[in-house]
Amino acid sequence: MLRTVGGGAREVAADASLPVLLRTVGIMAAPLRGVGIQRRPGRLRDPNVRPSVAGRRYCWTRRSGRRPKPRRTWMALLRGLTGDQQGREYALERTRTVIGRHPQCHIVLSESTVSRQHAQIVRRGEAFFVEDLGSQNGTRVNGAMIEQAVRLSTGDEIDIEGIVFRFEGDEISVDTEERPSTILTTINAVQEPVNRADVNAAQKLRALLQILESLGDTLHIEKLLPRILDGIFRIFPQADRGCILLADEQTGRLRPMAVKNTRVPSAAQQPYVISRTVARKVMDEGQAILSVDAKEDSRFVASDSVAELEIRSMMCAPLTAPNGSTIGLIELDTHHVGKQFSENDLDVLANVARLAGQAIEHARLHRRLLRLDRREQELKTAREVQLHLLPRQRPQVSGYEFCDFYRAADEVGGDYFGYLRLADGRIAITTADVAGKGVSAALLVARLCADVRYSLVTESSPAKAVQRLNVELSQSVLAGRFVTFALCVLNPANHTLQLVNAGHPAPLLWTAGRNEVQAIGNDETSGPPLGVEPTWKYKQVELSIQPGQGVLLFTDGISEARNQQGELFGETRIRDAVSGARSAQQACERVLESVESFAAGNAPRDDVCLVAFARTAR
Repeated sequence: MLRTVGGGAREVAADASLPVLLRTVGIMAAPLRGVGIQRRPGRLRDPNVRPSVAGRRYCWTRRSGRRPKPRRTWMALLRGLTGDQQGREYALERTRTVIGRHPQCHIVLSESTVSRQHAQIVRRGEAFFVEDLGSQNGTRVNGAMIEQAVRLSTGDEIDIEGIVFRFEGDEISVDTEERPSTILTTINAVQEPVNRADVNAAQKLRALLQILESLGDTLHIEKLLPRILDGIFRIFPQADRGCILLADEQTGRLRPMAVKNTRVPSAAQQPYVISRTVARKVMDEGQAILSVDAKEDSRFVASDSVAELEIRSMMCAPLTAPNGSTIGLIELDTHHVGKQFSENDLDVLANVARLAGQAIEHARLHRRLLRLDRREQELKTAREVQLHLLPRQRPQVSGYEFCDFYRAADEVGGDYFGYLRLADGRIAITTADVAGKGVSAALLVARLCADVRYSLVTESSPAKAVQRLNVELSQSVLAGRFVTFALCVLNPANHTLQLVNAGHPAPLLWTAGRNEVQAIGNDETSGPPLGVEPTWKYKQVELSIQPGQGVLLFTDGISEARNQQGELFGETRIRDAVSGARSAQQACERVLESVESFAAGNAPRDDVCLVAFARTAR
């Protein structure tokens, strides 16, 4: 451990790279060379090529002529981080990008708590702003509720009712046209450039210690990387421009996370141009690269970006994760003719980059753990809400008995069942299966529960109630989702049953003690799931329930259960299990026992929901 004095002792974790760093700044004897940089014996093959430093691997070429300007493409986008938006990318190509629940929004969110037009991303010149559009529950940026337009920076997280997007709005330009380079694996000893700018050892050590301290001060990548870049500029005061780029964890594309330009203070708002060839070589091979004279280097010759920026010397080092993978790079360059970077400089940068890469991976792991913890809390809360929506007790109806069973395959499932006693004494029994899982499915179940109650109270028939429910969900919630739904309305006074089916597995009618099981309804009487056809006119089926007869409603988690061989349980086995059942409870128990025996320990892939009711034999 190292300890700094003055203002209190502080411990700085030692790393394998630290001795190399200390040697290269002159605190220890003879520099230790070669960390992260390859050297191979050989000889100079081209007498026209002027190497710079002994024992380094560089890329050189002689080429005349010019190539087209680098193509500069804005890479501003929103990346979904949670729920059903996780992994999705939305390019911010419009001047105004609206986010909300309405189907005509540019980014459509299906959660019921999201407003129809919730928020918008506005582009003004080269800047992007997020603005809440008077939503009911507000919009958060990095955890804080916003009241006016907020300018976005790369890494900012936008939270819309638990749906989190990360803004990635910087621009990086690369040479789009590949040019061959002559690779000389080794350059023999030649004197270093004269008049090279240097910093005394004490200054370098202080800067290195500050970088090491910053690695332990924060686990926020957006705060960590600018600190590292500032420290690097204190080590290399001859640097004009610098950038830390990270490879996207999903796409692998390089994105600038920290940019500094001492010549143009506002350059952080401008595109950062680097060589595609160099970036690829550093990322693919994990090599640190030094160019003493960029104007004569094959990687930059005829490059308009090098000419425009008057780049004379540059170096680039890979950010290396603990597992050895390259997760990004650090690039520095200068326009000073007599202050080029040296071999020793590259040693320092390569080792700082390795330490930074490890810190970045630790920060990423911390962020993933926080998100996992937050998701677990969200799922726990959603689970509690969903269980609260399920019936706490079964209906007590003279001459009838009820039984139900519910089990979510995920921590929060999309299946639902309910009972509702109507004003005239009838009993509504519902089952539903929401497409999808997790929090978004649970929220839709909550909306469905409320809408079912309202539709049944306000409409004159079960068919009209389902039609109203279909219209409401299609227009305000679903946005690509759908719900299979079955509604039974039982009249205990005259023992009649009305059924409306919206794409749900057909309920089964059985008779106690008899091998008689039949499906209620057919393809002509069953309509599409809710949310598929907003104008669909649903039909209802009516029948009488005789003594000893019962009805079983179930979701496809039963029929689509699989055994170890991948075979489906199927409706035939459900019929066989329920055949002859003498009570609603026996019908449920038989089906569940049959499914468990069939699956033989194979974990369920879907929720399981059963509801049975039967008329007692009198």
